[in-house]
Amino acid sequence: MMFAVPSLPPTPGFAAPMGRAPRKRSAFAVPVGPAPKRRSPPNFSRPRILSPIAPAMFIRQISTTRAVLPPPDLLMTVSCVRSLQRKLTCLTVLVKHPNSEIHLPTIMKLIHLVHTLIANRSTVATESTIRKYQECLATMKDLEEICVRCVIQGENMEDVKESIKARQLQNSV
Repeated sequence: MMFAVPSLPPTPGFAAPMGRAPRKRSAFAVPVGPAPKRRSPPNFSRPRILSPIAPAMFIRQISTTRAVLPPPDLLMTVSCVRSLQRKLTCLTVLVKHPNSEIHLPTIMKLIHLVHTLIANRSTVATESTIRKYQECLATMKDLEEICVRCVIQGENMEDVKESIKARQLQNSV
């Protein structure tokens, strides 16, 4: 006994489904087939040698056109910058000292000066920048002496300033 299944009439424009449906392609799909060969951009940093034996004139031309300038001298070395960074951490510890409340403006001047020197670590060394750098180092030395003698040793600020002025006068003569 056989049952008759009514068949639907075929829908125009559609194929009968068989297996998995094909994947839809987007508008940005890559075309199927071998990829086109792309040439790499020319390398102008190295000259092309067309023959195994290059003429001497060609070699001289290469050596004169590839002159490389040395990097400029910087104002501070890496070790100097690290030393300043360590000094900055010590100054931040000094701010927490019990005697630092009275001398806090001097400590903050010193911290600001060290921050400024660290920020200008990549400055090129010229006569004017070297002169300014040496002035900053001299100022930093005086401020450090004030901080150490007043905050840590507990000396009077006026006595310390007078001794620094006397030392500066003695050094200038």
